[in-house]
Amino acid sequence: MKIEVFDDWRSIVHIFLGALTPFIPPVFPLYVTYELIEFCERYVRHKKREVRAYIGDMLEYFTGIAVMTLITLVI
Repeated sequence: MKIEVFDDWRSIVHIFLGALTPFIPPVFPLYVTYELIEFCERYVRHKKREVRAYIGDMLEYFTGIAVMTLITLVI
């Protein structure tokens, strides 16, 4: 399976939210809930989006967390 990473303009938002998470931990459950609702909503409306796109969104989010954590550890 080929995962779609940085596939749309929302990718920047996913990285930004990930970067906020080390400082504001409640962002994590909010983001996961958002992704779950988006997946279910599109499934119900038959606007199916590939699962690999959602995996890519989560990867973008976790990339934001990793980058910000590394930056804060170095500084």
